[in-house]
Amino acid sequence: MPTVEIKGDSMTAPAPVVWLWSVGGLGGTERRMVDVAASLRARGIHVDHLLLQTGGPLEASLIARGCEVHSVTPVEAVRFTASLNQGSVVTMGLKAALLANGGKILGGRFRLVMSRAGLDFGKGPVYRLIDRINGLGVDAFLCNSQQVINHLLGVGMPAGRLVLLPPALGCEWFAPVESRPFGAIVAMVGNSRPEKNQVVGLRAFVRSGVEGTLRVYTDDGSVLRDAWAQEEVRPGQTLEVLEGKLLAVADMEAVDLLIHPSVSESLPRAVLEAGARGRSILATPVGALPDYLPAEALLSPLDIDRWAQAIAAEWERPSPNGTPLQREVLSIEQYVNRFLEVIYGGRR
Repeated sequence: MPTVEIKGDSMTAPAPVVWLWSVGGLGGTERRMVDVAASLRARGIHVDHLLLQTGGPLEASLIARGCEVHSVTPVEAVRFTASLNQGSVVTMGLKAALLANGGKILGGRFRLVMSRAGLDFGKGPVYRLIDRINGLGVDAFLCNSQQVINHLLGVGMPAGRLVLLPPALGCEWFAPVESRPFGAIVAMVGNSRPEKNQVVGLRAFVRSGVEGTLRVYTDDGSVLRDAWAQEEVRPGQTLEVLEGKLLAVADMEAVDLLIHPSVSESLPRAVLEAGARGRSILATPVGALPDYLPAEALLSPLDIDRWAQAIAAEWERPSPNGTPLQREVLSIEQYVNRFLEVIYGGRR
């Protein structure tokens, strides 16, 4: 088989699976896909990971899981995908999909798969036009909820290329849940984009009057720190912002209540993690969340007073209540089995 030289690395083409990443961070979708990549490697399936952004948490996580990583420029990504004559290219991010489409136009023959886990909140008409043009060359879109499928249908994506593949968690999240003392910790998990609505969660926590810690796992906590400084914080209330820290099982088990006040969401990983570990959850009725959470756990994203009341009510319980998930969450191995059917063309 021919080889393609990329920045001093010799890469064999065609590879059974090539993963092209134009993202560098490590959100819920990226964490799941890193787990999937590690599972493929454990099954003996060779995967080349091409990264357009290096030096970040994504690259570190892939390397830590033993994955083969290559740093590429956009031109190198197009050139490599154009050299393929079989296999699959899985793309993470619109830029990655556009470059893979460029490889197809230049003669590459492969199955192009694009992960789609969001609802494109706040995207303008130029983005949507580029996205639609890009979609013409994608063979399968991996959608993590029916709401994503409905969104893509609404913007003109072909129905036959939309595949429902619900999120999954690693086996460590399914271990037996042990009882633990009430630690008075409320958590928010997610990036700092406006649709996450974290300032509303912060204000609701303060207004609830509970004595405890609001612990936030995010990429940038500057807005939250500014908002906290403007609030009339009650005695015993503290804010802890953990920037860039990935939430592990032990971290979730230290949480009493997860609040997720997002105004636009498909199916956030943090909610599934909290449910798997028996934590209490308050969220909003957006995306697929009404399918996974009981109605009493879902609040309007803008009703700060209602959120404050609900947080205070959790503190009045004699012990953490826990919010049961209404649907089963896939394991990574179950996810990978379905994923392989998609990338090898067994289903659309």
